[in-house]
This record gives sequence, structure tokens and C-alpha cells, in this order.
Amino acid sequence: MTLLEIINIINFIVGDRSPDIGFTPKRFGQMLHIASLKHYKRKLGLPEEYQPGMPLPRQAFDITQKITEDMRGFKIELSGNNMLKFYNGKAAYPDRYYYPSSMSAVREDGGMKKVTFVTDQRMDEMMGNYVDIPSYEYPVATFQNDYIQIAPESITKAKFVYLRLPEKPVYSVKVINGVSVYDSQNSTQLEWDEVNQIDIMAILLSDLGISLRREDVMQVAEKHKIQGI
Repeated sequence: MTLLEIINIINFIVGDRSPDIGFTPKRFGQMLHIASLKHYKRKLGLPEEYQPGMPLPRQAFDITQKITEDMRGFKIELSGNNMLKFYNGKAAYPDRYYYPSSMSAVREDGGMKKVTFVTDQRMDEMMGNYVDIPSYEYPVATFQNDYIQIAPESITKAKFVYLRLPEKPVYSVKVINGVSVYDSQNSTQLEWDEVNQIDIMAILLSDLGISLRREDVMQVAEKHKIQGI
């Protein structure tokens, strides 16, 4: 659905249940973006308090099982000639980084080895234990405030797959004959398929204090597509 279709459905539901609530294009875009981010975090199983650059919460260890087809469009892969580069065991966060998916270090013989993401505490324990000390056969990485740390420090590059955030939706308008109308060309659409858009619309409505099951939102959306509202 386009942003115009989404706002028409939202306005129909809001007008029926809370007619005193109104939307400007700017407010609609802001609220839709917040709802999109909430949906995104739910898909990852992240707690609301998580912020990029913070040490990974425990949920991160099974992140590859949580990423579904819904999240594929947000994945970015650094590989081949564009691998993540490490200097003295540290690498800067890549552009648009939000959350890690997987990492494989390049070994001295040119082979690849999966990197295990660990907490700072676990890294310290391993570095102080001769038996567990990180090696090319068992490399590990932690995520610091402004860099990614890998061990052993002799690793210089790694394939890295991570997730970016969804683009912020922008509902643009243009003036034709003195009337403001939807400008599809300069609008930024939601980067989600229709099934996820319904979930996001339900979250937005909840943020407005309107409790509506996603099935009910879907019913209104289907009616809108078939008959118009």
C-alpha cells in the first residue's frame, strides 16, 4: 500500500472511533516511522531500551533464527573486496549499521571461520584463560560504543552481515490549483510488505489509544481496496 492508502485507512478508523484526532502529513510520517521501528524491534526480539552500540543483549545470540523473510530487505553484506577491515583488533561500524547478523573471519590460510559474538565479560574471561583464549579456530567479537572488537587481534578482515533500520516514511504534498495533494514521486514509502504494513498500522492506532485487532485493520484495508472508503 502507498502512504496515501495507509493514511486514508487510518483516517477512516480514527474518524469512526476518535473523530477529534487529526493528522498533518508531518505528524503522520513521524507516527508511522515510530510504529515501523517498534514493529522492526519486535521482529528482532529486542527490548525497547536497546540502542545501537550498546553491548549486545542476550537475545542477540539466536538472532539468525529470528530474522525472517520480512527482514531480508534490511540486511547488508560486506564481503569480497568490501569486507569489514580490522586494525589492531578494532573496526569502525559500517554505514547504516544497527544490528549484527553474522560474521566470518578470514584466517591466515585464506579460509573462513565463523566469529562468535560474546559479552565483554566473556571476552575478558577468555583472554585470561589459556585454554579458552580466542584463536583463528575460535574467533570472537564484542560490540563497543563506537567500534567492533575482534580477537585474536591478528585478524584483519571479516565478512559481516548486519541489519540497517527501515527508511523513515515521508508523506509529501504538492499544491495544484491552490489545493494540497499527495505527491507520490517525492514521498518515501514504507519498506514493508502489505502484511507487515497492517501490523504497523495496528501499532500506530494503539499509540493513538485505539485498540484494534490486526484482523480488524486488515478487514478495513480489504474493504478500502475493493470498494474505496
